Amino acid sequence: MTPRGCALACAMLVACGTPPPPEAAPPISLVALRASAPRLDGELDEQDWTTTARTARFVDAIEGESTTPYTEARAVYDDEGLWLALYAADEDVRSTDRMGALLRAPDGATFIVEIDPTGHVRWHAPSSAAMPLPEGVTAAVDADATLDIDDLEDEEWVAEIHVPWRALGMDGPGDVRANFFRRDQPRGSLMRSLAWTPWREHASAAIETLGVIRCTRGS
Repeated sequence: MTPRGCALACAMLVACGTPPPPEAAPPISLVALRASAPRLDGELDEQDWTTTARTARFVDAIEGESTTPYTEARAVYDDEGLWLALYAADEDVRSTDRMGALLRAPDGATFIVEIDPTGHVRWHAPSSAAMPLPEGVTAAVDADATLDIDDLEDEEWVAEIHVPWRALGMDGPGDVRANFFRRDQPRGSLMRSLAWTPWREHASAAIETLGVIRCTRGS
């Protein structure tokens, strides 16, 4: 249907007393400031990280309800690529835990980059086996924890990930549709999934579940 046809159809629905369908809500967004290539060391005390925006607290990935433990993400960028940081409060850090991001390329391909508390990084498409890491994809972890030891209380772990623009088929900086996630297994409990924006009835990589990282030069 042409735009003019859509407008006429909506006008007829209103005239008949039936309101037009609501417009889809705009995607949740995270502002990423231009940075000066942060050090990949798992520490978020550099000015690049302290001045850029943070996501809201992650929620239950399926239902969208508030949940624990606390998790947040940040993003900055430079001419070479996107820099991501994820912070996870955690009293029981397990080697099976994961944090990462779903990143949608301009051509519609979606990639997942994830890291565990040991620093191992995986790159793959949704529901697919791991692929070779694209050139330049690097990461670092700092864990205030003793992995997999039940009788000691941990505090947190932090992951930093660098994704070159070329890994997403981009020539340089630009907005990126994305979601952040965390898979956490508390002591004595099943694995649970947290996310920046929940996928609810959609597949986790569906466009409806993705927010947008907006690259800006700031004020």
